[in-house]
Amino acid sequence: NLNVEPKTPCYAKQVCAEIERIYGVNVTYTNGAKGGTKSEWPLTGEGSLSLNLVLEAKPDLCVIAYGMNDARSSKEEPITSPIKYQLNIENIMLKVRAANPDCDIILVNSFPCNPLHEEQVGLFDNYGKKLEELSQKYDDGSVKYINM
Repeated sequence: NLNVEPKTPCYAKQVCAEIERIYGVNVTYTNGAKGGTKSEWPLTGEGSLSLNLVLEAKPDLCVIAYGMNDARSSKEEPITSPIKYQLNIENIMLKVRAANPDCDIILVNSFPCNPLHEEQVGLFDNYGKKLEELSQKYDDGSVKYINM
């Protein structure tokens, strides 16, 4: 919880609380993400260790929300192309499904950054299209796409 008004819990904890309230279930929250990372992070090095913690929990629901940092470049890393972004997200999905084939997945497109700092116009829309393609690929209803 934040120590400033309105002292709102983080987004993920709010979602957990609503799932518990609406469905009358107990939710165990496991976060394998790390702020400031790109979609490839959970598939490599330190990130794969973090993803393994999630996989060990055998989640019934997995929310995958990368994109903001993928759209930024640095001296070490270029912007992540929409195709590479889609491959990274699908590889995360496949690992989650290997841990629990019945896991439902929510794919969240990052909200766009301030247009004054957007390095590549339309990139967030292109990432969103790739997530939508993934949700349609798994047409059994177990993968949903949310466009922020």
